[in-house]
Amino acid sequence: MEAYSLSFPEDHTWRFIVTLRAYFDAGKTEKDRGNILSVAGYLWVFEDWVKLEKKWRRILRASGLDFFHMTDFETYNPPYEKWTPRQHLAVITRLVESITSSAAVGMAAAVVIDDYSKIAPRATPQAQIRSAYRLAAAWCMGRIAGWLRDRRISESVSYIFEAGDKGQGYLNQVVVQLSASAAFRRSMRIENVSFEEKRKRPALQAADIFAFENNAQVLRDVGLESRPSRKSFIELQKSLQHERILFDTEGFRKYKQWMHSLGGLRFTSEVISELPRGILSRKRRRVTP
Repeated sequence: MEAYSLSFPEDHTWRFIVTLRAYFDAGKTEKDRGNILSVAGYLWVFEDWVKLEKKWRRILRASGLDFFHMTDFETYNPPYEKWTPRQHLAVITRLVESITSSAAVGMAAAVVIDDYSKIAPRATPQAQIRSAYRLAAAWCMGRIAGWLRDRRISESVSYIFEAGDKGQGYLNQVVVQLSASAAFRRSMRIENVSFEEKRKRPALQAADIFAFENNAQVLRDVGLESRPSRKSFIELQKSLQHERILFDTEGFRKYKQWMHSLGGLRFTSEVISELPRGILSRKRRRVTP
């Protein structure tokens, strides 16, 4: 990806300040559809984020849309109820391309709530969901910190999470709690954390697409969906590096083994960014077009 190679040369250590922004959204499937919770989003360099915002708004204007919401789009709910399949495909193709041509990397963490409840049987359903959000959000922030460290980029990140959606309160609560720790902010490279409305911010709408696609793919990863991977998911993965993790029964087992290998360390800010990347069996790779 050109934006990736230009913005983050592998053999260079940054000597000047770059503004980095990460936008994240959350999505959850119904209980009868896996009961899966995902936190997903993208990291942008400021200049590439500006390009995304402008391009995204042009696509929406040309399509007669004020903003984009993936669930309504996929179910042909208003304002998409009169769209043809051809129009549907054309818009999602352009939006996906605008993501892959501008973002630096995508991160997504999914938690199977029913599997999580087995390791925390005494927790209330609300506490389980809150803890699952904490785990998913912390992993995404930690992996961005690790990704930057691997490339010797010392700049911290401004994190923006979606505010206002039903069920978003849990995520917002845990993000505020996590970022209240100065040690966590330092280790996770957090400059600041804020919350914005998805309707007003194209980058959050892009994160919404990834959260939706990640949940749809997880259903396939755990055997609850037999159809092939969605074309939009494939296109995202093909042209941009994405890191994904699945905390299901096997994922939690591997996580427990990894923690034991560290001498039983607690799940703290000092080790979050070192979480193993290979819990998902599906191979992750970056393809340069």
